[in-house]
Amino acid sequence: MNAGTEGAVRAALALAAAYQMNGCVLGAQVQRDILAEVWIITDRAEAKRHRDAALCRAFDLLGRSTPVRVLSDSLQRFSTDIWPIWSQSAQAPAGATPLSRALFEVCTAAHAGAIGIPAERQLRRILGL
Repeated sequence: MNAGTEGAVRAALALAAAYQMNGCVLGAQVQRDILAEVWIITDRAEAKRHRDAALCRAFDLLGRSTPVRVLSDSLQRFSTDIWPIWSQSAQAPAGATPLSRALFEVCTAAHAGAIGIPAERQLRRILGL
């Protein structure tokens, strides 16, 4: 468990403790709601890590001297033109290029975690530029 996930779990447990300390009894639904929120945060954090790692692989495949704009444009084209066709698959087609495979992983993680496709400015931050 990473620091972000631990923080989310601690926050949820603190919320539950605060309810109980104030004499509130946590009903089953409130407990389920708290646990659901922890899982959403955890899933989003994991999806973001996976998305960002795939973005770094895609950038490495293009060559780190390539302008970030090229990756941004490739990602936007892929997400609008190819992703809708491939989105029902568990993995990219066998004949896909390594770059298309990496972009597929980016879109898969973004969709699964409801975290979105990063714009060029956010790409620079993710890539450490």
